[in-house]
Amino acid sequence: MKLLTPSRTMSSSEREACERYAPILQSAAAAISEDLDRLSNSFAT
Repeated sequence: MKLLTPSRTMSSSEREACERYAPILQSAAAAISEDLDRLSNSFAT
């Protein structure tokens, strides 16, 4: 998975938004991945 990290070309407001939302998006992506794994396991049985 690509990590959300600020780049050098971002404006300060873009960097601030990235730093603010990156942890939320990363935890959401992890939760979605777990849900998909659980769902695929339920179809496999």
